[in-house]
Amino acid sequence: MRKNLQVFIFTFLIWTTVTSCNRAVSDVENERAGMSNYTAPVATTQTTVYFVRHAEKESSNPNDQNPDLTPEGKARAEALRALMQEVELGALYATKFIRTKNTLMPLSNERNLPIAEYKANDFTGLRQRVLEENSGKTVLVAAHSNTLLPLLNAFGAKTTINFIPETEYSYLFKVTLLPDNTTKLEVNNYN
Repeated sequence: MRKNLQVFIFTFLIWTTVTSCNRAVSDVENERAGMSNYTAPVATTQTTVYFVRHAEKESSNPNDQNPDLTPEGKARAEALRALMQEVELGALYATKFIRTKNTLMPLSNERNLPIAEYKANDFTGLRQRVLEENSGKTVLVAAHSNTLLPLLNAFGAKTTINFIPETEYSYLFKVTLLPDNTTKLEVNNYN
């Protein structure tokens, strides 16, 4: 009986040493990868995030990396303002580009709501920021054709849309982050 207890204690000590070493190695590997103790943010209350691509942009100068909206784009931004008339928004987010900011400008002006800037390719960072700054609220994000789908993915939404062409401006994605860590996605179009 005593020998069985010694074997058990010895086995337990080896097991705890091995798992502690594995955990330490894993922590070092995660730290090197820039993920030290990273925990994905979780919605504690229902948070709703609308995503749109910026409206039609001026393309007459192919060298212009920061074009404004066309007259059609300005009309679409106004249509977005009208569409969101009944939605109580807690925040507006846009990238540093004129076209995303001006897509949200009619809403910003009407509601005296500032447009918060985010980095276009920091998808998980935007999720974390939205949940930290606007948990339980509804926000609107203006993005780009090549960032909309990765943003939806970062927010936990799955869609059958695989590609958004450069000529497509009408998608309106509504992502609802629920407290049980599930996500609901609605896809609509607006003109």
